[in-house]
Amino acid sequence: MSWDWIYGRNAIREALLSGAPVTRVLVSRSAHGVPIDEIVALAREQNVGVELVDRTLLDQRTGNHQGVIAELRPIRLLEIGR
Repeated sequence: MSWDWIYGRNAIREALLSGAPVTRVLVSRSAHGVPIDEIVALAREQNVGVELVDRTLLDQRTGNHQGVIAELRPIRLLEIGR
């Protein structure tokens, strides 16, 4: 099974607020500020795993992560009418 990833502070915050199937959040050890603190708090409230990682790990996944990426369960799409 392939996992989906999203990145960026606003995208992850909105995913957590909307109830998207976030399974874990990876946060750069060097990331800081209110948006990061809010993302971590939201994730913990929802029992989503939070891992502090080196920024280089996030850089390997994407170049524009803003210090945070999130893993989501894949969403199954169903075709209707076939």
